[in-house]
Amino acid sequence: MGQVIAKRMRDEGADVLVAGRKEEELKRFATEIGGHYALCDLTNEADIKALADSAKSQMGGVNIAINATGLGFLKPFLENTKEELETMSALQLVGPFQFYQEMIKAMDDGGSIIQISSATATIMLPIWERRRPPTISYDVLPTNSAKKTFGRTASRPA
Repeated sequence: MGQVIAKRMRDEGADVLVAGRKEEELKRFATEIGGHYALCDLTNEADIKALADSAKSQMGGVNIAINATGLGFLKPFLENTKEELETMSALQLVGPFQFYQEMIKAMDDGGSIIQISSATATIMLPIWERRRPPTISYDVLPTNSAKKTFGRTASRPA
């Protein structure tokens, strides 16, 4: 999904930096679309800071930041382990929170943060019955962060 968005934005004339954990694929894709790339593991705070620094040095800053990471363990709620919960929390709550912070710092005069959730964050999966824990909380963070930082927001949950 992220590659389709990046390609469309580049086709529309945006200067694009793509990020992820697989350097060869990032390099290939960035070259294909005429963009930039940076290695970034969203569960690593230093990587997120380096991503923001890379955006500033390669493109002069950030106008639009998009996070399209996601993870879901599609099994019954009671079968999920603590380790799986920690992995999911790192990727779907802590990482995005730190991403928002660093991207806001890289925006000179406002901008947009777009959070694309996985379906597991917004729908009730039948295998989880009525015992699904809240995973949607990180969807409201960009809205609240933008309002407090820039005094305005135009985001809304999709």
